Amino acid sequence: MARKLVVLSTRRELSSTTTTMASRRRARKPEFAIFSGYEMSRERFMDMVSQMPVLRSRLGESYDLGKCVCVYDGLCEKSRVPNIMALYETGASGSENKYAAVSSFFFPTRYIDYLDESQLQEADNAPFAQETEKDQARLAYVARCIHDDGGGSLLDTTGFTFRWVKDYHPNYSVVTAFMDMVAQMPVLRSQLDESYDLRSCVSAYKRWREKYRAPKIMALYETNDIENDEMWGAVSSFFIPTRFIDYTDESQLQDADNAPFAQETEKDKALLADFARRVQNNGGGSLLDTTGFTFRWVKDYHPNYSFLTGTWSR
Repeated sequence: MARKLVVLSTRRELSSTTTTMASRRRARKPEFAIFSGYEMSRERFMDMVSQMPVLRSRLGESYDLGKCVCVYDGLCEKSRVPNIMALYETGASGSENKYAAVSSFFFPTRYIDYLDESQLQEADNAPFAQETEKDQARLAYVARCIHDDGGGSLLDTTGFTFRWVKDYHPNYSVVTAFMDMVAQMPVLRSQLDESYDLRSCVSAYKRWREKYRAPKIMALYETNDIENDEMWGAVSSFFIPTRFIDYTDESQLQDADNAPFAQETEKDKALLADFARRVQNNGGGSLLDTTGFTFRWVKDYHPNYSFLTGTWSR
């Protein structure tokens, strides 16, 4: 399965995410989709990025795959250059450097909802596995966008391979998953109104967490430049911390991908498994599926520091 280093364009207005429990259970959005598109090798991706004049200066003299992904991601946010998905080696360990496990990259051209395993039976003969003229036209458009907005010569796509991958649905977000998790916990369901939104889900979870000493969940935002009345609409995902170290200066973030805080350990996995058990034992319902959780690090306020009062707790 693919895992994204650069997410698809799936931004949605969360401030209007209000629904009823009944309709939410009836029309739950699919978690996965089957994407059709074109694959390129990791070496080809690095060559493509290094040959784009608008990015070359940002790479510097010495660069690796992680640096290429970061600068390409930055270009995607402010141009027509399309996002790209990273494909990983089968059986790659979660404790590995995430870039070391990348086998290739994938430009999606179309997708369909994934409903059940029957769709993948005889997949080679399925419509999503057949290259069409529209796929070819979309790839040509990708090449033009990279040429127009990234500079350099027109991207040579002759070495690209058409294929399909199953991955997270572009309309299924981590925020949606969090709201589903809360709504499916019997002890919290009664605390939610028939019509509920992200704010009420967070409030219900916070009360439950304080009662059962469950792990804290941090909200991550699309940008730091937001007003209080915009905060719920700016939430991009949620984060369950498993450990922390004191932040002293910016030097700790140099070569961050190789730092100890960026490496998943067995203790991290054990704490995530414990969180899943607490959700089941104290929240009711089935065991939380954590297969879609992504290990990462974030810089945020120290747990012993209150940014509201500017004071430290002992």
